[in-house]
Amino acid sequence: MFLTILTVSVVSAFWPFDGGLTGNVVNGDSSFCTSSNRCSYGQGDCDRDSQCIEGLKCVQDIAKKQFGIGSSTTDACVCPSGKTWGGDSCETTQTDTGSGNATISKCIDTDSGNQPEVAGFVKDKYGRLGVDYCKQKDGKDSVYEYVCDSKDIVQGKKAQRCELGCVTSTITSDGTTVPAGACIAPVASCTKIEKDNITIGAENERGEKFINGCGKGDDKLKYTTYQCDGSKVVGEGVMCATRCDNNDGCIGVCTETDSENNVDIGGVATLDGVPHPDVCIRNNRVKQYSCSNGRLKTIGQGDSKPTGCGTGKICVADETKGADVLV
Repeated sequence: MFLTILTVSVVSAFWPFDGGLTGNVVNGDSSFCTSSNRCSYGQGDCDRDSQCIEGLKCVQDIAKKQFGIGSSTTDACVCPSGKTWGGDSCETTQTDTGSGNATISKCIDTDSGNQPEVAGFVKDKYGRLGVDYCKQKDGKDSVYEYVCDSKDIVQGKKAQRCELGCVTSTITSDGTTVPAGACIAPVASCTKIEKDNITIGAENERGEKFINGCGKGDDKLKYTTYQCDGSKVVGEGVMCATRCDNNDGCIGVCTETDSENNVDIGGVATLDGVPHPDVCIRNNRVKQYSCSNGRLKTIGQGDSKPTGCGTGKICVADETKGADVLV
């Protein structure tokens, strides 16, 4: 659906994007455009060029298809062939030789996509405008947002509820000045999130929660913590050397001397500089320490019990390595 605009250079105060009310007559009605109430770009219904502002022509049966107003037989005021609407007048543009339509290089979206709390408008490659506007829906303030689609053509989005109301303000961009609507943004705030008296994240004014944790994919080793900086939620990330854990953060560097967990070798696993030598325990068993993904692990073979010494062997201390070993 393509909607229409009035710029500050047009005397009329009626705004067709939210109905263009003139008493009981609305944009698209058969008596909306008259010689005394000349229509701007994209407005209708018109009967002759003299009912359009200077520079525009009245073209038959295009209002519904191109601007979403009236019916299939409603006429609208548009720029002459080879020109596009620049916000307050028609401008000469390039022509797409394949379709014969006037075109610019790309679609311009002043608020960079679907942002209900930012007033903006879209001018597509054919010079057509779609302006964000406020309107009541089901008794609630809503904003209708316009974006550029993948083919650089203006595309309307469904109504989006404005919990705190919708306001219209005048914006200027790329030589075009229009009144555009936007939802009133909530007042910025930040509240820390705690669990067992430990801060685990922060929550913003929209109720969005940011919990400390590890990233995904290429950022799986990045641990980010969130905190309040005044009324803003800010995140600070660090890259872990070996492993990132959502609960514990960065897991320290772990190394071991008997990487194959050989029970015949007195090995030592070191985590963050603290050594953990293999040790003898009761029932002639040896408890093997190992590194796994940056964590310190005890080794068992097929069960939860430490590795057994086996027939004909006993567990003794290896004085040279500071660890216990089987002999």
